Amino acid sequence: MAEKESTAITTVLANDKALGQIFVDSGFFQDTKKESEAIVKILAGREAGLQPIESMTGIHIIKGKISFGANMMAAAVKKHPNYDYRVTEHTEKKCSIDFFEVIDGKREKIGTSSFTIEEASKIGLTQNTTWKNYPKAMLFARALSAGVRYYCPDVFGHAPVYVPEELGARVDEDGEPIDITPKAISEPEESPIVEHTKKIEAEEQDDTAPKKPRGRPRKEPKVVDVEESPPAEPKELKEIP
Repeated sequence: MAEKESTAITTVLANDKALGQIFVDSGFFQDTKKESEAIVKILAGREAGLQPIESMTGIHIIKGKISFGANMMAAAVKKHPNYDYRVTEHTEKKCSIDFFEVIDGKREKIGTSSFTIEEASKIGLTQNTTWKNYPKAMLFARALSAGVRYYCPDVFGHAPVYVPEELGARVDEDGEPIDITPKAISEPEESPIVEHTKKIEAEEQDDTAPKKPRGRPRKEPKVVDVEESPPAEPKELKEIP
């Protein structure tokens, strides 16, 4: 029995490995550059009942944490047999979502998750361009994400999940990350004066380097050959009568 289970697990991992390499080689998923990253997405999506393509497009690994796009998160809750949600208020100022659980065959409300523009402003979110242009979409994503963590965490295998924007990623109007890779900060170019000073200091430390005089080169006085002329003959003085 144990041998059969081990063989089955090995087969599944081999299939995931092959599928992950296919996804990477396709070049269609810009945030997935390695086979291992693709496999993690596939496994995380499997916990939520998602197909591999759904996982590759809707799951993002940011700062070592699993994040789902808001649409993907909403679909996973709706697809789950034990949970559901309903939006009760959705404006540019507030979003409220009721969450339900199926208990003994009946759907019962288990809580409400809300997020307001005032809360967003307190933590500096409203300065972001996406929040300025699409406040309703951003409020929905925040309220939904918090509600999933509060009321139905087992939808995603008990691991806390977040929307990409909660983890610092820049997102579009659908809550999907635009760029999750931090940009390297380029160092400012040194001025010619600083560069020249460093060069001189390096030459002083290197005894084998040819020494160059500092400052403006000194001009040697120019020697001009002057041909000596013969002495003038004295003029004859005439007597005055």
